Amino acid sequence: MSKYYNDLGYKTNVYKSNDQHLSEAFDLRGSGNIDFATLNIDGCEEEIQFIKQVSEEDITSISKYKQHFALEQTNKISKNLKIKDTILQDDTVMSRKLSELNAISQKFNDFLTYTRDNDNLKDYINLELLEELIGVLNKILFSLKKHTEDKFIEKTSVKMLNQIINLFSTEIAKKTGQPQKPAKTGFAEYASNRIKIEKTIKKILQNISKQIEPIEEYAGSLGEKGEIFCKTNLKIQDGNITDSAYTPVKQVRKTPQKDFAKSIIAIQRSLYNNNLFEKITELNAIDGIETINSVSDLLLKYKHFILNNESYSPSNGESSMILLHKELSEDKEIYLIDEPEKSLGNDYINDVIVPLLREKALLGKKVIIATHDANIAVRTLPYNSIYRLHDQGQYYTLTGNPFSNKLKCIYGIHDELDWKEISMKTLEGGKEAFGERGKIYGN
Repeated sequence: MSKYYNDLGYKTNVYKSNDQHLSEAFDLRGSGNIDFATLNIDGCEEEIQFIKQVSEEDITSISKYKQHFALEQTNKISKNLKIKDTILQDDTVMSRKLSELNAISQKFNDFLTYTRDNDNLKDYINLELLEELIGVLNKILFSLKKHTEDKFIEKTSVKMLNQIINLFSTEIAKKTGQPQKPAKTGFAEYASNRIKIEKTIKKILQNISKQIEPIEEYAGSLGEKGEIFCKTNLKIQDGNITDSAYTPVKQVRKTPQKDFAKSIIAIQRSLYNNNLFEKITELNAIDGIETINSVSDLLLKYKHFILNNESYSPSNGESSMILLHKELSEDKEIYLIDEPEKSLGNDYINDVIVPLLREKALLGKKVIIATHDANIAVRTLPYNSIYRLHDQGQYYTLTGNPFSNKLKCIYGIHDELDWKEISMKTLEGGKEAFGERGKIYGN
């Protein structure tokens, strides 16, 4: 039947009682679909890559200065070449300014593209104002482009000058045999490198330490017991989480997650110590470090059910109740349900399921149920009951409803049957059994 409706263009599937447990339906043990981008946490991919690859910047040894000044300069041409004594220019500030200009230009360029290509803006903003805005943005971008070109020329000129100084100094040292005078002490690079490592580690730790609000998803109703929810607790491994209930969201083992977080903390404590790069080496030596490339790789989850804000493990029967309730609560045109009464109590069928089935019928939905339960088959007042009869080696299909009190054969030839009698026989054990129960209840 599902295939028949699917072939007509409907998307249907059959609900079977006990076919699936609630924990499987909500994928408690799976990785889950956690969109890290929605958690307002920076993945720090570039920062983690930098820490893995960073190396120490060397400071010029005093011995190199001693070697240079220990020998008397005798070459006359060398004495007259002042370029070899020229101090190298620092291009750090220029590089930073150029990066800032590029970032600013990109922001304005994105805004211009958005303003120019978004047709919806014309519905809310006067066309003249939009054209004026686009003109102003173009002027700003032109000005930024000129500044960028100037800074680029400046930076490139300094870079080329430094290359020329280094080249001349090296060649003069080769020709004269006098050790080359160090062009710089190296301390600026050394200090800048340490400061960059500090900023990088600080950013990683800031994101690792962020708290994440739990995600709650409505699971279903347990009647008088209350509403049950599926709760997903999320944490980022900070080196201190030992709760075995938490499992990695990604295909990452727990040990490298924990070791990575601890190593980052150890690096922070050694930022200005001699053993800093020992700690970075230890980080890279972690077994499975190649699996940690983002803060998202440290994400842990604990997915479970809660009832009245307390952890709860639904039984198989309760699982069937909730899954059926969930199936019927979804807005569909066609519902195909196979023996929903399995594992369900009569109270739940009467109080929750039957009203839901009636509601779907009133809304004009097609609800097709295979059942042996009298409450579902009778109390829902079906528009059409289908009865499969086996008589003298032959199978017959009869249809009818409680309003006509008839069941007519639609395939083959067979006498009409009484809907009430067949219902009592099939669902209640016969008229006598039904009456006997009535007497017992009456007494």
